[in-house]
Amino acid sequence: MDHYIINCWVMECLQWDTTIKKRIIQYFGDYQHIRWQYIIENKLHFESENHKIINSMIEVNQLKASCKLELKNMLESGVEVISPLNYNYPIVLKNYKPLVKLLYAKGNLSILSKGSRVAIIGSRKPTAYGRKIAYDLAKFLALRGVIIVSGLALGIDAQAHKGALEVSGKTIAVLATDVNHVYPLTNEKIYQQIIEADNLILSECKTSSSPNRYQFPLRNRIISAISDVVIVIEAGEKSGSLITAQHAIDQGKTVYALPGNILSPQSMGSNQLIFDGAIPLIKYQHILESLKIEDDMIVQNEHFPVGLSVLAKQIYLIVKKMKKIGLDEIVNVTKFEYSEIFAAVSELILDDLCEYSGINEITLL
Repeated sequence: MDHYIINCWVMECLQWDTTIKKRIIQYFGDYQHIRWQYIIENKLHFESENHKIINSMIEVNQLKASCKLELKNMLESGVEVISPLNYNYPIVLKNYKPLVKLLYAKGNLSILSKGSRVAIIGSRKPTAYGRKIAYDLAKFLALRGVIIVSGLALGIDAQAHKGALEVSGKTIAVLATDVNHVYPLTNEKIYQQIIEADNLILSECKTSSSPNRYQFPLRNRIISAISDVVIVIEAGEKSGSLITAQHAIDQGKTVYALPGNILSPQSMGSNQLIFDGAIPLIKYQHILESLKIEDDMIVQNEHFPVGLSVLAKQIYLIVKKMKKIGLDEIVNVTKFEYSEIFAAVSELILDDLCEYSGINEITLL
């Protein structure tokens, strides 16, 4: 996997024409199998009359050494690099253009490949109604174990992250900047809360890279790719959220849009989405139906011990309904890993809410 990352970075650093780079990738198949010695020794195979390879193998090796050191420093700082060879690289993105060569992750990477994920996106200047819906919907879904995905932008994005964090739910922020750079700065507090609450920051921008305007629309294809459902709360006629919705449609994802005032500029785009075929969001429960999640997993009306995790609350409600259930069944229902299920069950046992009735079976106390 490191070969893929290093070769990808070396290719970005080399001042070679795009035509040469495309020929190299087509010849070797992907970044993993690039052989730099062969390229330097067989320059004529990749060059054209107007585009030449002037670098030597010594220069390439120096770049490789520099990139290896950069990767080592990045990993030590807590930033993980995900290539298409990783199991948790979103499958949808592997054949989606433009290709996401690498993803950079900071925080709890495991939530990228577990549970159900819903993107809540919309206007940076929403109405009070839009802000409330984004916040309440995120809380509603997070309390049922759904992971909330958004872009950490002003307005709807910020409200979605806040709603999930309010109930100790899981959330993923997909940035248009690198994972160490908060934009806008007014959302720095939310950024810190996402990290501190063991959630995830994700970006395709290399750390220490300068922010670029073109990255903002590009990151939208990642938001839709890692989500099972995309919900547009409010969007203007030329909103970036409409780009995300189009990516979601292209990727075969379910798209919802919140109906709005036909005279409101903030709702022109979202209303158009509904006209074009998006599902109107008229009940939160409809999202659960799309995700095949039962609505009886409600936690806000229960009185739980302080500090109990959302997953532990969800498992308690499952046990409460079934009276007795095996751990395999819990894994099938929640889609979480065994290690996380064991940790959540341990919380319930320590708080005298459940007990083991068998080696791999728990029952309600």
